[in-house]
Amino acid sequence: MNSELVETIAAISTPIGDGGIAVIRISGPLSRQILADIFINNDHSPVEFTSHYLYHGWIKDIKNNRVLDEVMAVFMMSPRSFTGEDIVEISCHGGKYVTEEILQLVLSSGAILASKGEFSKRAFLNGKMDLVQIESVIDIIKSRSLPTLLVSSGNLNKRLSNKIHALRSCLISVLAEIEANIDFEDDMGGFDTNKFISTIENVSRETSLLLSDSNSGIILNSGIKVAIIGRPNVGKSSLLNSLLRYERAIVSDYPGTTRDFIEEEANIAGFPISIVDTAGIREPNSDPERLGVESSFKIIDSADIVLLVLDASETLTEIDKKLIDDTSSKRRIIVLNKTDMVSQLVDSLSLGGPIVKTVASIGSGIGLLENEIAIMIGSNNINPSDIVYITRSRHKEALISALKYLDNTRKTIAMGLSIDLLSIDLKAAIISLGDICGENVSEEVLNSIFDEFCVGK
Repeated sequence: MNSELVETIAAISTPIGDGGIAVIRISGPLSRQILADIFINNDHSPVEFTSHYLYHGWIKDIKNNRVLDEVMAVFMMSPRSFTGEDIVEISCHGGKYVTEEILQLVLSSGAILASKGEFSKRAFLNGKMDLVQIESVIDIIKSRSLPTLLVSSGNLNKRLSNKIHALRSCLISVLAEIEANIDFEDDMGGFDTNKFISTIENVSRETSLLLSDSNSGIILNSGIKVAIIGRPNVGKSSLLNSLLRYERAIVSDYPGTTRDFIEEEANIAGFPISIVDTAGIREPNSDPERLGVESSFKIIDSADIVLLVLDASETLTEIDKKLIDDTSSKRRIIVLNKTDMVSQLVDSLSLGGPIVKTVASIGSGIGLLENEIAIMIGSNNINPSDIVYITRSRHKEALISALKYLDNTRKTIAMGLSIDLLSIDLKAAIISLGDICGENVSEEVLNSIFDEFCVGK
């Protein structure tokens, strides 16, 4: 980016509200001058800001002759900064009013308000981070479990990027050899088909391995939705409370207490889980209850895992049987609740899928249920410290596309076609892999990614 054409941007980089400290970030060619205009030290003498030194002083509104706050400030000279530009970060007291006043002072001194994710976008455009690293910053901010944090941190440290760059480098080397054979056929001594096939197979194998773990990585990143369903009064709300380890839902012997869904987050086996307690499914007696039942069926359709709760103290009703049939194609765990009472269900009854016995009201069997959920989402196969994971659907789509083009090259070889046709699919595979790290990404994709950020990041 040409610094002469770049506006200096500024924003509050910490959450709005009362806190210990807040950080105002400034990036662009006017950063150091803006800091010099509003910063004074204890003896009010001018400060020559050395890069990457922390300075103690005060923010002063010179125009109105008023001191706003005692602060710590640091200036980071380009290119040794997050954005690759000159950056200033001012740490002030964390009150909403004081941070807004300092920000307005910065803006009146020559900066403009940053848009969502603009600091990170400048870091990408200036080559400080690739697109996978940028996405990893988002994922670290939003991480809700240790495995998610470890995977995101590894990708921020270029674990996935290095893998993708290595695969692209192999293909680029082969492409260079093909083009050299096309342009200088007499001097090259012929194209080594066996070497080409070996390289393509190796790259395809490594790409397939990344894809094989893709669902686990995406689940780690985005979480998984678990729906608790069943007819009224089978213990769904008690089950939700037991999984959450606190009383979230009202528990009552009166059928139909839950008329709308309740959604809360939990952490099961290191995975971020969104648990939804749905309204009891039965023939509705009122419009609110009818809407609740309709909402329950929509949640069943969108859920990754269904916990179908049956009352073990009663025989199966027609609604139970219908729910068993309706959810047979879903990833499902049958929860036989109220097993402390006289059981009316035959233990050997084939309901399909894993069956867990619980007494949700006292938390009995919850550990076994959590273990079944962990098995179903494959948490036992995840090692966030060692395995390279893709964490986005767009990564998965790019890998699938690359594999398709690599397969086309094998077909071209098998058909005995001219080697110049190989370069077409080979270039397409290289471009697909490059999309992951942002080598040739569209403005539309960039905007959708940076829109995930808050202002100030």
